[in-house]
Amino acid sequence: MKPDLLEHVLDVSRRMAETRTLIPLLNYVMDEVIELVGAERGYIVLLGPDGALDFRIRRGEDGKALEQAEDQISRSILRQVIDSGQPLVVRNAMDDHRFGHAESVVILRLRSVMCVPLIARGETMGAICVENRSIRARFSDDDAPPLVLLANQAAVAIENAALNEELEARVVARTEALQESEARYRSLTDDVIDTSIAGIFILDKDMRVVWLNQALERFFGLHRDEVIGQDKRHLIRERIADIFDDPKGFERKVVATYDDNTYVLNLCTKTEMVTVAPPQV
Repeated sequence: MKPDLLEHVLDVSRRMAETRTLIPLLNYVMDEVIELVGAERGYIVLLGPDGALDFRIRRGEDGKALEQAEDQISRSILRQVIDSGQPLVVRNAMDDHRFGHAESVVILRLRSVMCVPLIARGETMGAICVENRSIRARFSDDDAPPLVLLANQAAVAIENAALNEELEARVVARTEALQESEARYRSLTDDVIDTSIAGIFILDKDMRVVWLNQALERFFGLHRDEVIGQDKRHLIRERIADIFDDPKGFERKVVATYDDNTYVLNLCTKTEMVTVAPPQV
């Protein structure tokens, strides 16, 4: 292999190793393969879990994806390469004694075909096939080694990208499951707290009201939408303290609980006794 060709293949390999997403990686591999060997058409076929052929990339002469790619390629050639794990160069498929009788070769009028396996960790995971239907002997045995080297590097990159996408999908699924579980738990908790007969404020670190339950709304005549975001100390002075026998004393003692976070007191309103506990942020 010529030094400049080897250097190019190694540069492509580095680029493939840096690509962590499968489809962009496959497209890049196909672009480089077609340019490397001067093919008119190219295919990247991966084996499914059940051994079925999955035509992931199928590129035509105009650079666009081929429709119904499985009907545009010789399965006889493809299967031989995948089953044997060996590259195959066919100078003129129609005259080749191994494939000339194959229905797909006759119908498609295949000429130059080159196909190499994708092998990672000793396992064949698919193949790369290229064609040139207008020129006989477009591919020679000398074209196979660079393509085999590129395919070997591509197989590792494809396996890594597929694994990366699988792990990311698991993380997304796990995150969604946790979010759903948290939402159900929060909904249940909110319902329990909201219907509790004990009045409950939830405050942030700056003493602003984040939430209050129905009991507080009823007892103090508050409306949740109006007080959320307000400083609770302001609410005590302006909306709550006046219902107690000693409004100023109530305000002073309650604010003191916010300072030491330990004080619990019983205070009398004009109608009943109220227990006040320090806030939990």
